[in-house]
Amino acid sequence: MRLIFFGRGNVAQPSLQLLQQQPWCSIVRVISSGDFTDLPPADVGVVIDFGYKLPSTVLQHFPHGIINLHPSLLPRWRGPSPIKSALLHDDTMTGISLMLIDAGLDTGPILAQQTVVIGEAETNLELEPRLATIGAQLLIQTLPRYVSGQIKPVPQPDTGVTLSKLIQRADGELTTQLSARELWNRYRAFQPWPGVFFMAAGRRYKITGARWETDRFVCTTIQPEGKRPLSLAEFKRGYPTVSFANIL
Repeated sequence: MRLIFFGRGNVAQPSLQLLQQQPWCSIVRVISSGDFTDLPPADVGVVIDFGYKLPSTVLQHFPHGIINLHPSLLPRWRGPSPIKSALLHDDTMTGISLMLIDAGLDTGPILAQQTVVIGEAETNLELEPRLATIGAQLLIQTLPRYVSGQIKPVPQPDTGVTLSKLIQRADGELTTQLSARELWNRYRAFQPWPGVFFMAAGRRYKITGARWETDRFVCTTIQPEGKRPLSLAEFKRGYPTVSFANIL
């Protein structure tokens, strides 16, 4: 099987490494940028954590189409930030979907899915590599069966569709209007980027450590703008007048 791999992000690495070890797979090119010129002949394409839209000429290049590994249970959390969105919205389960790319945004038919339970205290830093590893295994199990005709694509359901958005740095700002659980979910979702912070008297304070404790969001480490991270006790001693919501 001749394969072209499109990917550049952290979720892509385990799949690329595992594909390179398979005797039935010959990776004829790895593409990590938006340059799609002069593609060599290949049976199938694989796209993971790529970040570029594929033109129609690329979609038509492969006899067996292009498979996308998407870290959610489609049609939930289509779009660019499915892992962060699952954490942000307090989902208890997520997963991996292998789908054929079509002209829509993560709307193609499904080849395989695997459900993954999200840990109660799991952050994006932990969930992302776990999903990447699980996804790599699912890809290796599915790809040769699909190309050989043993798996038929199944259309996505029309119900349960949600869309994730592109996360911006400003999304990490915490406000006093958020509940304790919403604060905790933002902290979990936005590790390590964009991180979470609050503003007080015109200064920025980044929360670099936190935990969930009996329905409370508890800061453990706070970094004042331009300073080193401080434990909560150190912060209260050094910044006694700074307060935020019900956590300081």
